[in-house]
Amino acid sequence: MEDNPVIPVYDTAYTSGHIEMDKFVEGNFLFCEYQALLTTDLKTKELVVGQDYRTMDKYFEDGIGANASFGSLRSFTQPNHTHVFIADTSHCCLRSVDRRTNKTGTLAGICRKYFWDRPELVDGELLNSTFDMINSITYHDGIVYAVETGKGRIRKIDLANNLVTTLATKEEFPKYHGPQNIAVDPARRLLFINAFRSISQLSMDGGELVTLSKAEGLFGIEEGPIENTTWSFIKDIKLVGKDTLILAGGDTFRIIHIPSMTVSTWCFTFYAASSNCTYGRPPQALLIKDRQMYITIEDTISTLQLPAWFEYEDDGLFNTKTGLANLPGKQEFSDVELYSFIAFST
Repeated sequence: MEDNPVIPVYDTAYTSGHIEMDKFVEGNFLFCEYQALLTTDLKTKELVVGQDYRTMDKYFEDGIGANASFGSLRSFTQPNHTHVFIADTSHCCLRSVDRRTNKTGTLAGICRKYFWDRPELVDGELLNSTFDMINSITYHDGIVYAVETGKGRIRKIDLANNLVTTLATKEEFPKYHGPQNIAVDPARRLLFINAFRSISQLSMDGGELVTLSKAEGLFGIEEGPIENTTWSFIKDIKLVGKDTLILAGGDTFRIIHIPSMTVSTWCFTFYAASSNCTYGRPPQALLIKDRQMYITIEDTISTLQLPAWFEYEDDGLFNTKTGLANLPGKQEFSDVELYSFIAFST
C-alpha cells in the first residue's frame, strides 16, 4: 500500500454515495462527496465543482469550480464525455456541469433554499417544473430518469422536448417502500427501481409499475426466483452487461439475472461479523471495471475481485456464463484493498 497512502477525510458521514469512471479524464474515477463533485486516480483527488462544506456560505449558485454551490449530492450521470448531470438533492433540482470549463448551470427544476419548503410539484418545461428531493438519476438517449425520495415519484426529463413528466408515484409502490435508486435497461426498455425493501420494474415510457420481489421482509438473503426474495437497505443498483443487475445493500451484494429473474446472494456483509468482504461495514455505491468491483465504504474506495464465475467479454462488459440459478451463493472475496478519499485541503 505504499503507493496509496491513507489520507484523512473531513467526516465519514459525508463520503460518496455515487461513483463512476470519469469520461472526461481517462482512467480517473468521478464521485460526489456531500456538496462537491471530485475526480480521483485513487492517490489524489481534484475538485471539479462545489465547496468545502465546512466553509460553504452559499446555496445553489451557478458558477465555475469552487464558485458553484450545491446541497447534498447523492447521484450524477454522464450523458457524454464533456458533461455531468447532478442531482442536487436538498435543493430539489438538477444541475449540469460542463467539464471543459467546470461551469455549473441549472438543468431542470426550480432550485430552492430549503427542501422542506415544498411548493406544488408540477410537470412541464424543464426550468418551470418542480421536484422534491432527488435521490438517484440515470440517463439514456436524451432522457434523464429521476427518483424522488420525498414524494416517491419517478420523473422523466426529456431534454430534446424540454419536458418533465411523471411516470410513477409513491402510491404505486408497496406500503412503506419509497423508491431510492434506479437503473436503466435499454435493450428491454425497462427501468429497475429499488425501494427500501423491494425491487420493481417500470417501462421507460411509463405504464404499470410491477413489484418483482416480496413486499415484506428484513434480512434479504434468499436465493432463487425473485418473487420469493426479500430485500433490505439497498444503497445502489447497477446494470452490468446485458442481463445482470448488481445491488449493494446494508447486508449483502446481490445479483439478479434479468432473463430468468433469478437472485443470487454474493457475500453476506453486514449482519455476519465473520464475513471478510467489507469487514461488516455497509457499502454505499458500486462500480465495476476490469474484473474489479469498486465500492465506497465510509471514507474509503475499496477494490474487490469479482468471483471466478463472472465472464469478462471482449467489449468490456460482464455477463454470466450459465445463469445465476446454477451459481453458488455467499462467495468469499480473494482480496480487499482499501484506498482513502483525500480531503480538499489539510
